[in-house]
This record gives sequence, C-alpha cells and structure tokens, in this order.
Amino acid sequence: MKVIIYLIFFIAVTHGVAQTSKIDSLRSKLGEDRRPNVQISLHHKLIDEFYKSAIYYDSAFYYAKKGYQIALTEDLPKEQVDFLFNIAAVYYMTEKRELALQYYEQCLELAKKENLMEFIPAIFNNIGDIYMKEKEYVNAKTYFEEVVDFGKKNQKGRLEAIGYLNLGEIFFYENDFQKSITYFEKSEAMYKLSPPKHIGIDYLMARTYLALDQPKIAEQKALEGYRAIINSQDYHSLYDYVLLLSKIYADTGMYKEAVGYNKLALAYNDSLNVGKDLSEVEKSFLHMELQEQNNKLQILQQKNKYIGIIYIIGSLVVILLVILITRQRKIVRMTKDIHDIQNSLIKYELDIKKNKNKHIL
Repeated sequence: MKVIIYLIFFIAVTHGVAQTSKIDSLRSKLGEDRRPNVQISLHHKLIDEFYKSAIYYDSAFYYAKKGYQIALTEDLPKEQVDFLFNIAAVYYMTEKRELALQYYEQCLELAKKENLMEFIPAIFNNIGDIYMKEKEYVNAKTYFEEVVDFGKKNQKGRLEAIGYLNLGEIFFYENDFQKSITYFEKSEAMYKLSPPKHIGIDYLMARTYLALDQPKIAEQKALEGYRAIINSQDYHSLYDYVLLLSKIYADTGMYKEAVGYNKLALAYNDSLNVGKDLSEVEKSFLHMELQEQNNKLQILQQKNKYIGIIYIIGSLVVILLVILITRQRKIVRMTKDIHDIQNSLIKYELDIKKNKNKHIL
C-alpha cells in the first residue's frame, strides 16, 4: 500500500513539473507576440492547462478575464462567448454558483444573439447542473431535457447521453432510485453508440445500485469505472471511486478490502491537498507577476512625468530663444537707425559748413 501511495505522490509531482514547464513556455510567448489572435490562442491554452489540473482555478480565472478583454476590444463575439463560459466554469468549480449562473446566462444570451449554436447545449447543461446543486430540481430538469432534445434534433448521441446522465442523477437525489437507474442505463446505451463514456457514469450507477440493495452489481460498476481511470490524474474522481468501493465492501462485511480502499482514498486526498498547497504558490507567483507589471507601469508613469517636465523646459527655452532673437533683431534695427541718424546729422552739418564757406568767398 505504501508503494501505491508513493507512486501517486510521484505522479502528482512529476505531472506538476511538466505542466509548470509548459505554462512557463506559454507565458513567455505571451510577451513575444502581441497579435490579438495569437494572444487569444495562448490565453485559451493557459486556461486549459490551469483548469484541467482541477487545482489552479485562480490562474484559469485570471487568464479567462484577460482573454475576454482582448476579445471585447477586438469585437470577436465567438471568443467572448468562449471566455465568458470559462469564467462561469471557474466560478462554478469554486462553488460561487450565483456568479457562475450570471456568467452562463450572459454567455447564453450572446450565443443566441450571434447564433453560436455549438455553445448552447453546454451552457444549458451547466445551468442545469447549477440548479441541481442548489436542489432546484424542477428548473434543472428543464435544462437537461433541453440538452436531450438538442441531441435528438441534431443527431448528437453524446448530448443525449449527458442529458440522460444528469436526469438520472436528479432522480437519485429525489430518492426515485429505480427511475434513476433507468436514465443511467439510457445514458450508458447512448455512450456505447458515441464513445468514450463519461468517467462518472459507473460511479453514479454503482452508487444507485447500492441504494437499491444490489451490492454485487454496485461493486462491479465501481471497479469498472475505477480501473478505467486509475492511470489518470483526476484525483477527485479517483477519490470518489475508492471511497465508494470502501463503503460497498464495508456494507458487505469485507472489512479487509474496505480498509485497503479507505487507505487509498486517504492517499488520493493527500494528493489533492498537495495540489492545494501548490495553488497557494501559484497565487504568490501571480501576485509577484502583477506587482512586477505594476512597477513597470509606475516607472513608465514616472518616465512620462519626466518627459513632460523636459517638454515644458524645452518649450520655455524655445520661447526664451524667440524673445532673445526678437530683441536682438530689434537692437540691430535700432543700432542701424541710430547710425543712419548720425550719418544724416553729420551730412547736415557738413552741408551747413559748406554753404557758409560759399558766402565768405
């Protein structure tokens, strides 16, 4: 069991290092190419890297907001819808459902206005999921039924499967376990036609079969789902599966197996906590990055201030030069005038003397 725990921790750490390297590369490219289409593409990739980790939601949100502002400035409706969807998804995953709902509704309104039909079923599904989490089951059913109808009309089997899956989950919460399993079976049938199936369907079916007091089928479905994702880094789902298996074995008196899966659940939980600690490091990095940008802005503002002072001094120097040149020209002109007056007076005196000499003679 210790070997398994160490292996899980090793996978978590090595995956984090690889992901960090890729993120650093994408960040570097952000500063190298300022073209809007490139910036938008890089922001999408960064969001995907942070979001799929199921840990760094703060960073995913940061780049989604930045990407949305670029799409807004460049008047790109499709990209606006995409980034709004990402913002809503981050709010949802961080359990800020009211804000998530606001952004999904804004996203839905813009998608309908621009006829971006490819976004609509996903938005319907996520709005339905919010209502389901808020236990507003009537509203949730309405949106999930829209997803099923959209799938049927557009021959999208996976959409039907998703809609049935979520409807089955609602009936589970309403304690209608038989109806719940019926919808899960419909979903499973549709996934067989449009693989791969959702990683959570086996878990939901196992949980429902256990509620129906069919532990053998529950064990079979839980093991099937767990084995399908055991090599993934989806620690949330892995944790859910092994915890359910521990409960199934405990309920059937297989305590050794129950304890084994319980320890495994603790190992996955430790991996999630390690991720949370790393998320705090990521927040610190982002804070430093923002501080650096703020320092650059302050330096630029200070530089602009000095440039402004230089411009003012330069303008004063020019004005003084103009005044000096004007005064110099005036002095030259006055000097010339004085010189002309002096010449005129001298000439006048000479003429007088000349006339006196004529009278004497």
